[in-house]
Amino acid sequence: MSAVILLVWASCCYASPETLIFYSYHNAPPFIINSDSASGLNYDFVKAMQLAVGEKYTIEYQFIDRVALNQRLAEDKPTILMWANPKWFDVQGLNFSWTQATFLDSDVVVSLRSSSFKYEGQESLLGKTVGARAGHNYSAAVPLLGSEKIKRVDASSDEENIENLLSGKVDAIFIVRSSALYIARAKGYVPSLYMSKKPLYTYRRYLLLTHHYQHVMDDVDRAIMDLSDQFFWQKRLKLYDLNSL
Repeated sequence: MSAVILLVWASCCYASPETLIFYSYHNAPPFIINSDSASGLNYDFVKAMQLAVGEKYTIEYQFIDRVALNQRLAEDKPTILMWANPKWFDVQGLNFSWTQATFLDSDVVVSLRSSSFKYEGQESLLGKTVGARAGHNYSAAVPLLGSEKIKRVDASSDEENIENLLSGKVDAIFIVRSSALYIARAKGYVPSLYMSKKPLYTYRRYLLLTHHYQHVMDDVDRAIMDLSDQFFWQKRLKLYDLNSL
């Protein structure tokens, strides 16, 4: 009997830590810079969170495109999603939990420095052609985007969006601030581009957890709060010129 008790005790004490998969559908820099070398904010955040939770959990990263993500959420599959915001996810009949915010970001309006277009709201875009990411909805800020009054040119990536601007195909582009800054610096575009001071949106990024992960919510929240004092994470935020909370 004592041997059985010892075996049960050993099994409990040396059980493998629970694996948490952190999904992200963000694949533009700085979120993914080079997938082969695992460089970029997605990988940095998973590393930072692993440092914060210690050996209690094993955290892994997995990319998922937005269509597959929407299907996964609709099917109520266990999901932990990085960089989300409650305004973007309203799946009928499902309630999600939201962690502490990770950092501040925004969607901005970028033009050529030679024109230095100053975005002041929808009225300032009338008569212009605007570049945007395919599949992204900006109707809350610019309802007329895609109409005859404000033409829209879609791009499959942020890099293509910026290239359309540089080639004169569009007058301005909508782009995530963190991506615009990284690409402009990496490609040497900074002297050619102008970022309007007024953003389209400013928002906090959170982790979305489906109901399957209620038991880890407190630990994940605590780890995120600990990141404010973590040297590695704060250094990465500074590198990408992101606004810490």
